[in-house]
Amino acid sequence: MGRSEVMIVFSLGFLFQSVLVLGSLSVFVYFWKNKKSQPKTKSVLAGSALVLMISLYFFVLSSLDFIHLLSGNAETAKGECIWTHYDGGKNSWVEFTVGGLALQTGTNDFPEIEEGSFSCEAKYLPYTKKVIEIQVHD
Repeated sequence: MGRSEVMIVFSLGFLFQSVLVLGSLSVFVYFWKNKKSQPKTKSVLAGSALVLMISLYFFVLSSLDFIHLLSGNAETAKGECIWTHYDGGKNSWVEFTVGGLALQTGTNDFPEIEEGSFSCEAKYLPYTKKVIEIQVHD
């Protein structure tokens, strides 16, 4: 996967997380201001606060990784790699382990790599452990 493709995917994820943070924040503020006039205010406040906290957590992680991606400061892992595909229908993913370090990637990010064990060098983002580049050594 090239750098521009990684930037596009990361930007779209970042945009989605931004909308989620702003949406849950606006629901929380609206119900907080109008808590006397709404009948189910406590449950809506609790739900929106939970969504806000979870979305803020992922927003911060993605922001930190986005900074690393823009500055070119990706981490590197070398060693014996284990590449395993999991197909769960809509929820397919690749488990990728380099010397005991668990990394993640999508099933279509590196279609040329087949399942198995091999020597490799991988560049990944430090907070989300998303693989952005991989080199297989013979």
